[in-house]
Amino acid sequence: MSNNQIQGYVPKWLLWTSSLNELDISDNEVDFPEESDQGGEKENFMFSPLGKLVMRSCNVFRFPEFLKILDSLWYLDLSGNKMEGQVPSWIWKSSLQYVNISHNSLDSMEEFYPNVSLISLATLDLRGNLLRGSLPHGICNLSSLSILDASHNHLSGSIQECLGMMGSLTVLNLQGNKYQKIPSEFALASSLRSLNINANLLEGKLPRSLANCKMLEVLDLGNNNITDTFPFWLDELPELKVLVLRNNSFYGQIQLPRRRNFSLLNLGIIDLSSNNFTGYLPREFLESLDEMLMNSKSKSAALTTIGQYEYYQDSVTIMSKGYEMVLVRILTIFVSLDLSNNRFYGKIPDEIGELKSLVVLNLSRNGFDGKIPSSLGNLVELESTIPQTLTGLTFMSSFNLSYNNLTGRLPHGNQFDTYTNDSYLGNVGLCGQPLSKKCREDDDGEMPQIQSQGENSENERLFDWKFALSGYGCGIVAGFALGYAFLPDFQYHRGRLQRKRWGGRERGRRS
Repeated sequence: MSNNQIQGYVPKWLLWTSSLNELDISDNEVDFPEESDQGGEKENFMFSPLGKLVMRSCNVFRFPEFLKILDSLWYLDLSGNKMEGQVPSWIWKSSLQYVNISHNSLDSMEEFYPNVSLISLATLDLRGNLLRGSLPHGICNLSSLSILDASHNHLSGSIQECLGMMGSLTVLNLQGNKYQKIPSEFALASSLRSLNINANLLEGKLPRSLANCKMLEVLDLGNNNITDTFPFWLDELPELKVLVLRNNSFYGQIQLPRRRNFSLLNLGIIDLSSNNFTGYLPREFLESLDEMLMNSKSKSAALTTIGQYEYYQDSVTIMSKGYEMVLVRILTIFVSLDLSNNRFYGKIPDEIGELKSLVVLNLSRNGFDGKIPSSLGNLVELESTIPQTLTGLTFMSSFNLSYNNLTGRLPHGNQFDTYTNDSYLGNVGLCGQPLSKKCREDDDGEMPQIQSQGENSENERLFDWKFALSGYGCGIVAGFALGYAFLPDFQYHRGRLQRKRWGGRERGRRS
């Protein structure tokens, strides 16, 4: 009976029906009667076989009292309602396997211990409430708990160490809280596949104990205050597919360890943007990205999704074209490398053109100089890049390299012939159509590559020109022309530019 205009209380006779196993009355204006309103007939509930109750986005103000005596209930969804106050301990029934009470106004949870080991709860969704302090310690004793989502609350202090030691836990999502610390011995659970602690207040170093999570596929620690060097020990996680370290205080050069072969076998999404990484971009690092080195033939394989479970879908937030983009479903065909807003300098390695699976590449807001490597023309899957003489990339709908220090003759051919003068503003060294500045006739025989002024000057190498993505002042917009099946699942949050918590660190890194 979901998605109607039903109003009032759920009728008693419906709940007492002896043959009713599942009830979905979501998206209506209904609630349950108070226990006092049920008269002397509530004993009839004892005979109800109701196992699945879904009342999502109704008008529920409190936990229904009759749930206490539903011994067969295994699936409970009361998300998106108006419940306030405390989560009662009596709700944790031994029969429950799935509980979703997300997106309410619940501010605390009663501690629970009795018979907790008998509870078969596998999925607990608490996101989008007003929970404060710490989660009840009893949660750590739920021996069957596989998915715990307590994101977007007001939880604070240190993340409980026991959460990382639950042998059954597969997904732990604590993003959008106020946690300040990760225990040094956190995450010893061998079954953990997804750890999301994005947008907290975490400080200190990244716990080395995360290397014990050999099944980890998604690691999202973005938008915190973590201060550390690049975690090379991540190559001990053979299943890691998504790494987000964006907007922290990671620093230093990305120099690969010499003592062993370094390889990030399955990483398809890497976001290291808005940190303090510096130095040359090592060729060896690019060569270690096996998943990105795969050629386009691999794209013909069947689409697969990362973090998809029976009653839960993992998601990740990335930056694309200057906007935050939520990948509601993380498909393996979406391959992204974001190194923007750091302090990398020197030439862009030719080896970056070998990352043929890349769909998004962002090198903006660094100190790269010299020529844009022609090897970028090999990135045939690319949808968001800044090419130069790459006239073969015919999918681009617009192109803008304004306000750099580029010099040389503008390229011609294909869509490059359609770009206007506005695409090249603020580059006094450029010449040729569509600019009014003509090139010297002796240049007509051979078209030089666009390069930065002072390319051979060591003193000017850091900021001769900037490699910029769209959404930042001098980027381009490349049309999303491929129309992947997952595109409708992208939720664009327009206008939420990546400015949060940059503060003094941003002023120190910008030129």
